[in-house]
Amino acid sequence: MKIYLYITSKANKTYVWQNYMRILQDCNRTDRLEDADIVHILGVWSSKANKITRKAKKMGIPYIVSPLGGISFWNMKKPTTRRPIQRMLYQKKEIKDAQAIVATTVAEFDYLRKRKWNSQIYRISNCILTHQISEAEMQAEFKSLYDKVIAKYEQRKTEKIKERVALSLGEHKEQDNEDAILEQLLQIESRIPHQNIPLSYLQKLQILLHDTEYNDDILEERIEQLKIRKFSQRVFQVMAETTGLTEGYMPIEAIEDKTSKQIQKIITE
Repeated sequence: MKIYLYITSKANKTYVWQNYMRILQDCNRTDRLEDADIVHILGVWSSKANKITRKAKKMGIPYIVSPLGGISFWNMKKPTTRRPIQRMLYQKKEIKDAQAIVATTVAEFDYLRKRKWNSQIYRISNCILTHQISEAEMQAEFKSLYDKVIAKYEQRKTEKIKERVALSLGEHKEQDNEDAILEQLLQIESRIPHQNIPLSYLQKLQILLHDTEYNDDILEERIEQLKIRKFSQRVFQVMAETTGLTEGYMPIEAIEDKTSKQIQKIITE
């Protein structure tokens, strides 16, 4: 699991939050958004942070936000000329779309819950301000939350893929083997915006194509219905070069073109 951390410029000027960031940096941080499994934003009221969250959402990467006390009664009122505009332009939606919001105090937790911008609110105490939790314990709580958010996000994605595959059945009866292959193709497709396809995704598809019995004609028909024919052909070409998939195990012919080469470049170990 790799975490992309971003702290707003205002929060980074405060000694407490500088150290807070330092502690979280030990949680397997990456500086490349493409390599991240989750994004963690520290601070609010930042247009740059909002751009990162919007890009993460577009790439299919879940994100969480720690407001660091920035969303409070006082902060929502002052300066009165800016907060309502910022809230309307981006901040409320950024919080609403987050997979989780992390409060550091009971008061912050209660206020965030009262605002009702997001129901997924968690409280993890700041070890710099209290002796009730150590650095190691705070890191462990965040790692646990990261795992929970990622698992929940992936589960929702898998459910949507299953629904999409089910719609491609048409007049055919349930076909578990074909479904599994189609679902794995769509899992690979879902990683394209992320610009990061784990090799394990291709290896799983290789096993399915090798070890399961399926009807080539029906599978090809359903690939057409899902409108992923060319994508599938390109994936099979990439697999021929990376996992050794042979033509005899390809339900449709592979194609090599500029796009297949681009897919090849974003395969990661």
